[in-house]
Amino acid sequence: MDAELMAIVGSPVLWIIGGLLVLWLMVQSTLFIRLCFKEADRINYPRKKLTTAIKNGAVAAVGPALASVTVAVGMMAILGGPITWHRLSVIGAPQTDLIAANIGAVALGFDKLGGAGFTLDGVAIALLIMTINGCGWLIMVTLFTSKLDTLRIKLSGGDMTWLTLMSVAASIGLFANFSAREMMKGADMLVGVAAAFIVQFTLDKFVAPKFAWVKGYAITFALIAGVVSAALVGAAMRGGA
Repeated sequence: MDAELMAIVGSPVLWIIGGLLVLWLMVQSTLFIRLCFKEADRINYPRKKLTTAIKNGAVAAVGPALASVTVAVGMMAILGGPITWHRLSVIGAPQTDLIAANIGAVALGFDKLGGAGFTLDGVAIALLIMTINGCGWLIMVTLFTSKLDTLRIKLSGGDMTWLTLMSVAASIGLFANFSAREMMKGADMLVGVAAAFIVQFTLDKFVAPKFAWVKGYAITFALIAGVVSAALVGAAMRGGA
């Protein structure tokens, strides 16, 4: 990418727009947390438990964020810091966004995203396709989130035991699907998934019963272990090659 294009994709105007977007998301998050505390007080849910849940959720978000950092760095080199900041603030899936952006760039006639001769038109179409790609998720959430719990209860027939089993089975299937797709990408990803599983299992089975606080952070430790293991094995494979 030439210097002129880099100056455009890194312009102060785009940084300001990104800052406004992030500010709005912070306001939304604050309102959601306030609503949680308000509802907790209404149903007499212990504030200590709610605070612990919020803290654990914040810590658990560190793992997925680390996994996105390496991809985000590459995305910044191609589309600039502001656009990357915009996209990660809204969706948080740089892998998916890069695939969408590359499809747009190729459709416009470029060899690949950020390839030789890449122009501002390529940046514009990449941003457009990324936005369209993210709209599907946002529309689904807007239209159907409120209906999911009703659907879940109908499918279980009101049987709480079956409802619990169905929820657990759905979670296992979801994570298994994600893990299987990553494991098929190479030995480094296979080791990463295995390391994350071993750490999660060990902490839940042997450590958490003795130290209760560990349970809330187990998934974070597992994700970090998986990312680091995959990165180390990948680096070793590239060095050996």
